[in-house]
Amino acid sequence: MRISIPTSVSLRHRLIIVRAVRILRHLAMAAVIAWMASSCGSTTPDTSSAASTHSAQTLAMLITQMGGPTESSFTPSPTSRATPSITPTRTAVSKGTRSVIPTVQLTTPTRHPVRATYSGATPTTNGTSLLTQTLTKRCNAAYYVGPIPPDNSEVKAGSTFVQTWVIRNAGTCTWYPSYFLFYYSGAHMLGPDIVDFPQIIPPNQTLFLFVTLVAPSDPGVYTGRWYLRDPNFIQFGIGPEYSDPLLVKITVVADTGG
Repeated sequence: MRISIPTSVSLRHRLIIVRAVRILRHLAMAAVIAWMASSCGSTTPDTSSAASTHSAQTLAMLITQMGGPTESSFTPSPTSRATPSITPTRTAVSKGTRSVIPTVQLTTPTRHPVRATYSGATPTTNGTSLLTQTLTKRCNAAYYVGPIPPDNSEVKAGSTFVQTWVIRNAGTCTWYPSYFLFYYSGAHMLGPDIVDFPQIIPPNQTLFLFVTLVAPSDPGVYTGRWYLRDPNFIQFGIGPEYSDPLLVKITVVADTGG
């Protein structure tokens, strides 16, 4: 008879179980021999009794080593409760049928990598050169250079356009690709939720971030708000306190087919 021992059992307990099984086999054979001897009326001295006693003592010792039940463990206790045991069962499946195990799929927000592909002139919002801007003592801070296209640009209804923000790392911490831009509120315009930084941006270096958006179908003025976050999900932005969002501000006009 072959006994299967679960792999979760430690090596020490496996060895103890193997010895216990061997002793049980010995006790069983000793019982059979004693029965056969009594049936035949043999007068031969019974040596199996002493061997059986020794085997039983050894088995009790092995059970104790495994932390198994002893006489004291069976003493009823007023506060003791029976622990339910769970026994795995097998369910018979008729031929021609298959049991389907449902699967659960976890979805995460889509991260769209950005690419610094703009090759035109760098827009500016004031006459101060970027090189003369002093860095803040904060870890995460962004200096806003300007948007492409400019704010309040006219976009045809339902058309696709690329919104680009030009920002500079004004903090003391380097921006790694684990930093990202994310949509916060306002007009989403079918854009992504998260946009990864494309490269490493040391302090005082400029970064182009862009998202592909679709203008709403109804004419009007639309504004979307976006923020920056570091790998620890600490939010930051632009402005005097580096807490203002990056904006998408467009004026949607009717598509006359021209």
